[in-house]
Amino acid sequence: VTQTVHPLLWTMGFKPYFEHLSVLSMILSAIVHDVGHDGRTNNFHTNVQDDLALTYNDRSILENFHASQAFKLMTGQPDADLICDLSKDQRTQLRKEMVEMILGTDMAHHFRQVETFKGYVQQLGHDPADWLSEPAAVSALQTMIIHGADIATPAKPWGRSERWTALLQQEFFMQGDAERTLGLPISPLCDRYNSKVAQSQIGFIKFIVRPTYELLASVSPVLEDTVLKELSANLALWEGRKMQEDLAEQPGQTDDLAAAPGA
Repeated sequence: VTQTVHPLLWTMGFKPYFEHLSVLSMILSAIVHDVGHDGRTNNFHTNVQDDLALTYNDRSILENFHASQAFKLMTGQPDADLICDLSKDQRTQLRKEMVEMILGTDMAHHFRQVETFKGYVQQLGHDPADWLSEPAAVSALQTMIIHGADIATPAKPWGRSERWTALLQQEFFMQGDAERTLGLPISPLCDRYNSKVAQSQIGFIKFIVRPTYELLASVSPVLEDTVLKELSANLALWEGRKMQEDLAEQPGQTDDLAAAPGA
């Protein structure tokens, strides 16, 4: 996520939309947004009603935990306090921004955040000065960039994207195994015996990732020839992979696999 936020800010045109302190808060949020993650989803913690679910009342459980752990680490260990030289007011502002961004990585907030951000895009357009005059708009842009970076795996070069998708899928399968052992309903995408990765990636790209980056590109058009271009190429490869999977499920169709796109 940090590796994605950096070019979004410095090479894809978003840095002028933020004051220096806000840039720092974004980089730090990217670094710590998943600190202490246990490889389970909020839904899992809610279903088992463990200590995390009870502590955070079933609301953005992991995101609240990550934010809490990050600040406990920075305030509890002097050698980990990356903001020790800031003034009290600066620390207060930075903490407020970081908590907002980290909580914004909860996918449960995705569609609401997209609609809020879309309103600011329609109102403010491309001019950084106009955005900087609206603190709430800047906060929405920060949240969208961090959230966008968090879901950017399908927009990476294919080899890297495919590898990270496989790793994430294994994490999901491990949760599904735990749910099966505990007698819980198996969460979507988590059943290793009934999973269609290509199909799920196509839906994720079309309905979540692409609309997010299309909105960001409406602020910084540089994304059209970078992130969105890579995303389209990967979508085509996943569609080819899905065609292979569909053919494999049809008796007598295995000879057609070699001719399927994305082989």
